[in-house]
Amino acid sequence: MRKYIFTFLLMLLSSCGYSPLLLNNEINFSINKIETQNKNQISYKIKNNLKKYINLSNKPRTIDVEIISDSIRRITSKDQKGNAKTFDLTIIVELIFLEDDKKSNKKFTQSFSYQSKSNKFELKKYEDTIQDNLISKIILDIDKFLFK
Repeated sequence: MRKYIFTFLLMLLSSCGYSPLLLNNEINFSINKIETQNKNQISYKIKNNLKKYINLSNKPRTIDVEIISDSIRRITSKDQKGNAKTFDLTIIVELIFLEDDKKSNKKFTQSFSYQSKSNKFELKKYEDTIQDNLISKIILDIDKFLFK
């Protein structure tokens, strides 16, 4: 009896309406060119993500994109000796769209707070991982914004 209930629940829950985020959205724009104002890792990753939309044929809208990005690392607390105890990493990406001589912009921000590590090499690796994750979140936000 339990096997039948489990099978029924599994079949019921297996089709709960999950669909990939961008599967049902049709691309209705094409990007002519992408420019980066800052020559940093953030801008290049955003640019590489947007390259899939460059020069798509038969799209009603064509836009130019400019990317301005920055990362801010702040010390949020210190211990009694004055050493940094916690940090806050914020990544800010501003996209400027030019479509039919109309200029608009959209700002995307992600931040993360974390503890310091005694080994500075491990701290740097951890910060790089955090930065990559924040950039990935911003890329998802950009894709959602473009498909509105």
